[in-house]
Amino acid sequence: MFDRIAQHYDAANRAISMGMDRVWRRKTVELLNPFRGGRYLDIGTGTGDLVFEILDQSANVLIDGIDPAEQMLEVARGKASKRGVGDAVSFFTADALDLPMEGETYDGIVSGFCFRNIEQRQKALEEMLRVLKPGGKLVILEATYPANAFIRLGYKLYMPLVPIIGKTLGGGSAYKYLVDSIEDFPKPETVTDMFSAAGFSGVQFKPLTFGTVCIFSGKKKQRMKRDNEIVFAGAPYSNSAPLVERLVEIDPRVRVITDHPANLLADLNAGRADVALIPVVHLFSHPELTMIDGLGIAANGSVKSVLLKCNVPVDQIKTVARDPASATSNMLAELLLKEHYGREIQMHDFQALEKPDAAVVIGDRALCSDPAPTGDIDLAEAWKEMTGLPFVFAVWAVRKDFPDIEAVTEIAHAACKAGLLSMEKIAACYAVELGNTQSFWLDYLGSSIHYELDERDLAGMNRFRELISMG
Repeated sequence: MFDRIAQHYDAANRAISMGMDRVWRRKTVELLNPFRGGRYLDIGTGTGDLVFEILDQSANVLIDGIDPAEQMLEVARGKASKRGVGDAVSFFTADALDLPMEGETYDGIVSGFCFRNIEQRQKALEEMLRVLKPGGKLVILEATYPANAFIRLGYKLYMPLVPIIGKTLGGGSAYKYLVDSIEDFPKPETVTDMFSAAGFSGVQFKPLTFGTVCIFSGKKKQRMKRDNEIVFAGAPYSNSAPLVERLVEIDPRVRVITDHPANLLADLNAGRADVALIPVVHLFSHPELTMIDGLGIAANGSVKSVLLKCNVPVDQIKTVARDPASATSNMLAELLLKEHYGREIQMHDFQALEKPDAAVVIGDRALCSDPAPTGDIDLAEAWKEMTGLPFVFAVWAVRKDFPDIEAVTEIAHAACKAGLLSMEKIAACYAVELGNTQSFWLDYLGSSIHYELDERDLAGMNRFRELISMG
């Protein structure tokens, strides 16, 4: 059936969703939050739209797209060829119930509008868990039946038009199946129960567009640490590279894991990490953690990679979408809009708004992005304008009751010194992986950011703590 509609599939999706399928896929990949150098799998890739969205949001990733419909894959390969991304992606036929990959292969898995077409869904989830690396995330986008009675009535009135639209665009009877499959799909709460039963943790679902679609997500649990091992956890962004890159060379006991900033506190609390590069707001709210003195990620002015991307002029901003990766940046944006720009705004999870007035975007995705329609606000630069102080985004924190804080302090400082001495090599690697020149990365990592904290940095931290506590 899908082979028959391959040539018309994209046009039919645009028409039936009234263009919203692009927004849904963008939000799906934002929740996945792909990082530099990661490897990802798209199950039921179809014509490859989720694959290309991952490439748009993250540089230097490898992606496999699988689907049983060879004609759909041919369309995907043609799109990849036109984009010139053939080295980054691979499309091939495979069965979601018997994935032909070794265990712990992928940093993340996505799937869009495929899961409801799988009869043995529980078995498919178990296969996805098998091929995920520890800490890897599964994100599934699927059409769902709205829970709200009023929306459901409108949905029922619209759905009979779907086969007509599909047939007009060359889909034949396939879109009658689409309607039936949505009506037969389990409730979102049942789907999350299936995730949990398969072994995923942190399971949740986010309804979009009045509940007509949902994004389901869960993570594979991190591997627990071995005896005598010291685990450092860092974020998968270039700005942490000088602190993290040389850690394993300093002490043979060290193992480094990567996770998104919002998850690093949980890594400490769960014992998956002994030391983590956590956002400063997590340090403020967890006095049981010990900060390693003199190290962190800070900016004394423009940082370039922590942005408020504005879709309307700043004096018209009312709604702001949070970046799911960093509580510190979200709180900084809210504080600056109120205190520096005089705006009373509402902060929302990024999935909750179809088009917010502004959005917080951090990391390499921010650094390498095009400006927003009405420009970007560099949050560290705005902080400096308001306070005259540097801003500290993250610090090394040691978990409660760790027995040898002196040892990890020595390791962290030695790794930082080694990283700073390797800055040219680090910058050259990023020039190849993410684009721009070596001098661009040297300026960003060596001038926009500093890693050795002094009294003014600590004053900036304390001022931030005071202002957010007053709010």
